[in-house]
Amino acid sequence: MIHKAIEFAAKAHRNQVRKGSDAPYIVHPFEVAHILTENKCSKNLIIAGLLHDTVEDTHVEIDDIEREFGSEVAAIVAACSEDKSKSWEVRKQHTIDYLGREADMDVMLLSLADKLSNLRSIKADYAVMQEEVWTRFNRPKEKQSWYYGELLDVFEPLFDYEMYWEFTDIYADLFATYYIDKNKELIVKTNEHDYYGYSREMCKWVRDDKLKALIDNKEVSKIEKDYAVALVKQWNEE
Repeated sequence: MIHKAIEFAAKAHRNQVRKGSDAPYIVHPFEVAHILTENKCSKNLIIAGLLHDTVEDTHVEIDDIEREFGSEVAAIVAACSEDKSKSWEVRKQHTIDYLGREADMDVMLLSLADKLSNLRSIKADYAVMQEEVWTRFNRPKEKQSWYYGELLDVFEPLFDYEMYWEFTDIYADLFATYYIDKNKELIVKTNEHDYYGYSREMCKWVRDDKLKALIDNKEVSKIEKDYAVALVKQWNEE
C-alpha cells in the first residue's frame, strides 16, 4: 500500500515544484513520510504523510483518498488540509487552534513532520540566500516566526519524539535570539513575539513576556545560541 501511495502522490504532484526552487514538489511528501518512518509511526500515518498535500494542492478529492486508501488515511489527510480560499492569517490561526484543541495524535504527528520538513528546507536555503530567503513566502519573516513559534508550543506534548527536538533546534537557528544578564544567572530567548527565561536556579524554560523589558532596558546582552546551549547544559549538571 505504501508503494501505491508513492505512485499516487508522484502522479498528483508531477507538474509541481517547491516554492522558490526547481526541486520537484514530491520531495516534500517523500521527506515527510521518511520522518514519520524514522519516528516509528504507523503504516497508515506514513501513507497519509505521502498524500497529505494532494487534496490541498492538486485535483485530488478526499473521496479519492478514501476509495484508494481507506477512511482512516482519508480522515488524517482531511484534517491536515488547509482551505486555500481563506487568507494566510485565518488559515494559520485555524491550524494552531485545531492542533492545540482538537487534533488527535496521528494528525499532530503528521503536522509536526510536515512543518519539520518545511523548516529543514528553509534552513538549507537560508545557508545560501541568508535573509533574502524570506522573500519567497507570502508573509515576511516576522509572520513566519509567529506561526512556527505558536506551533512550537502546540507540539510540546510530542517531546518524546526525535522530530520534535529537531524542530525546536531549527526554529531556534532561524528565529530565536538569546540574551544573558550581567550576573550570568538568567538566559532570555525570544522570537520577538514570545519571551522565555531560563534561570540557573530553576533550570527550565518559563514563558514570561515581562522579560521584554530587560531587553528594552538593555539589562541583558545578546549572546550566540551555542553559548546559551552550553550554559543550559552546565547549569543542569551543577
